[in-house]
Amino acid sequence: MLNIHTLTLGAYGTNCYIVHDSASKTCCVIDPGYTPEKILDEVNALGLTVEAILLTHGHFDHVGGVKEIAAETGCDGYVDRADELLNGHSPQGPWRSGKYSAYEGGTAVPVIVRWKAGGVKAGETSEALFSHIDLLASFGSLINARIPKGAAVDSENRISTLLGNDRTDRPYVIGMANNHVLSVRTKQWKYIEPNDGAKTIGWAATLNGERVETGNSPQPQLYDMQKDIKEEHNVALENAQTVFDLQNVLRRERAK
Repeated sequence: MLNIHTLTLGAYGTNCYIVHDSASKTCCVIDPGYTPEKILDEVNALGLTVEAILLTHGHFDHVGGVKEIAAETGCDGYVDRADELLNGHSPQGPWRSGKYSAYEGGTAVPVIVRWKAGGVKAGETSEALFSHIDLLASFGSLINARIPKGAAVDSENRISTLLGNDRTDRPYVIGMANNHVLSVRTKQWKYIEPNDGAKTIGWAATLNGERVETGNSPQPQLYDMQKDIKEEHNVALENAQTVFDLQNVLRRERAK
């Protein structure tokens, strides 16, 4: 029987896994991102020997403990070839920057729904604004589950959107970049609050090798997403009222 032991480590709460067969005293460690000493303590407590380190990808919070564990155990490490095999495909789609950024490349994700028995039609697309935080309330509604009071307070029931019966947009979605900078996305607008931090993330790169842009700017940023999907033209000065309205959205959300 396969046994999987999970350790949640570091500031980002990255999951590390120790995997072994019941009949074996060897194991592999998957994504040792932080505190290698804690991982090795767990391995020793289980009476196991590390035979290999497996990496799902190369981000710092998944590889930080590789060197120490490899040196201590003498094991080999293996990483997938996901970036190499993309063959020109861009995971961030048409959007600017990439994972961790305040720009759309760091916050926007596609949603794919397949449920033939539930009446979801194949081949249809929807441009409705939706947040993954709504999955809890939506699926809860689908199965008549009762969400505890005070839980998932920001989750909205959007099951009709998921089933393709309603294309009404969410009023807005709050985004948060790796540096905790907040943004507000409506169907038309994307507002990014001012921040004096670095322009790029030193340890993260897009597939073309460029550093991921944080989205930081000392000035408020506003982009018309219906005309400027790549967020190249900041129109905050020309749309002061819209900036004010979206700033108020953040104020109200922070006050909750």
